[in-house]
Amino acid sequence: MKKIQLFLAVLFLLFTVSLSAQTTGPERRFEGGLVAGFNMSQIDGDLLHGFHKLGFNAGGRVNALLNERWRIGLELLFSQQGASRSKLDNPAS
Repeated sequence: MKKIQLFLAVLFLLFTVSLSAQTTGPERRFEGGLVAGFNMSQIDGDLLHGFHKLGFNAGGRVNALLNERWRIGLELLFSQQGASRSKLDNPAS
């Protein structure tokens, strides 16, 4: 399962593209955008294995141009995490 997760992560990183409608310059001091993606999570430490859950993350970002070399940014993200279980192994406990 770890090999599949690593393969998907590398594949995702290879196909991500930064989109920009215009070039940045002194006349464009602020820019913003939306951020979206997915994640796989699992709760560790409970002696149970294979409880992976596919979730999503979404949010927004804002960048401010300070001068030609420096810019400052703020990003606010929501990330869905947790675990997923398809059936109960021992419903009495």
